[in-house]
Amino acid sequence: MDYVKFAIIFWIIATIAVAIIGRKAFLKIFGLPQNKFVKIEWRAYLFCAMILGAAISIGITALIKSFS
Repeated sequence: MDYVKFAIIFWIIATIAVAIIGRKAFLKIFGLPQNKFVKIEWRAYLFCAMILGAAISIGITALIKSFS
């Protein structure tokens, strides 16, 4: 099994899931309006989603690698 490809694909999937699920919570935490994004806020939101997606991907890939 190629763990690098699995980790990258799972990272993309996890990032999309975190971005979709966490949108309202992110906007509520930082007090941003839900109908309008400023460019820098959008970048910060996607960066946070990518970091969380990467952490989830690394953890699950390491778990799967340890089982095999």
